[in-house]
Amino acid sequence: MILYSLPNFKLPYVKKVIDYSGIITFTLCLSSLFLALKFARDLNTYPLTDIVGLLIFSVFMLILFIMAEKRSVEPILPIYLFKNSIFTISSVESFLASALLFCGVIYIPLFAQNILGFSATNVGFMMIPMLLSVALASIITGQTISRTGKYKKLAITEFIITFIGVVLLATMNINTPYYMLII
Repeated sequence: MILYSLPNFKLPYVKKVIDYSGIITFTLCLSSLFLALKFARDLNTYPLTDIVGLLIFSVFMLILFIMAEKRSVEPILPIYLFKNSIFTISSVESFLASALLFCGVIYIPLFAQNILGFSATNVGFMMIPMLLSVALASIITGQTISRTGKYKKLAITEFIITFIGVVLLATMNINTPYYMLII
């Protein structure tokens, strides 16, 4: 049903080229980085030379990825976008906000189950308000930016709210009440 309701945007003048070199180098970069980080958790099992070798390989693949993206017809991540300060700052802000949200979504349920002794069902019910508020805030923020065209104050407000949330997460202990976990 959704497929039929979407507009058909066929652009005949656009040459469709898949950036295979970018795909391969980016995949190898991230795979070796994640593998090195996984191995670094247990230094007794994996030698340090393997971990350093994977990190060097990851940096090498990142350099090759940047070079591949500069000469690609249709790059996965156009490098020229990073010359625009708005794009660069927005990307960093989006990365940090997403990382903190991801940490909260993982940390709060584990804390509630393992430290406070809540059941998985109660933890699931506890997460509903947070996830609904994230969706509602995204809708309101998107509408506000669309109407006003201003986003800087909203980004600063988001960082302040995120900072308060991180401080509250850092101060949680065994005496943290249920309602504080929902906030």
